[in-house]
Amino acid sequence: MKIWQAANGEIRRLLEGHVYDVNCCRFFPSGLVVLSGGMDAQLKIWSAEDASCVVTFKGHKGGILDTAIVDRGRNVLSCSRDGTARLWDCGKSACLGVIADCGSPVNGIAVGTADNSLNLGTPEKTPSEREVGTEGKLLLLAREDKKLQGVGLQS
Repeated sequence: MKIWQAANGEIRRLLEGHVYDVNCCRFFPSGLVVLSGGMDAQLKIWSAEDASCVVTFKGHKGGILDTAIVDRGRNVLSCSRDGTARLWDCGKSACLGVIADCGSPVNGIAVGTADNSLNLGTPEKTPSEREVGTEGKLLLLAREDKKLQGVGLQS
């Protein structure tokens, strides 16, 4: 991946580390960190300041197709050709859980705050203290089988 200077087209950083194609990337809210997902089934976090890969998450069985950042970025989400969406803890470099297992590739995800009229359910077990900012959030999954699925992120 490349980070470009928009004003003059100069390449500012070259982020090298994915084995196959990179399908998606986004800046964290700080603008100093980048999240990427690739066909190598790896989710990576990069420093935009020095181009180092600071974290690599592994757990998906197929290429990662999209990502989302929860609040300021202590937790991130990914979806994959393997049909799952996963919640990750950036500080511990670990998967907190499989949020959805759809049986069909998940091509895109979006997370947002649900209004009070929508019942998102309650968690079956108490969420980990590492899960931050998921309460009251709705995760939308755009599935390859032409379905749009909504999931209460915390539950």
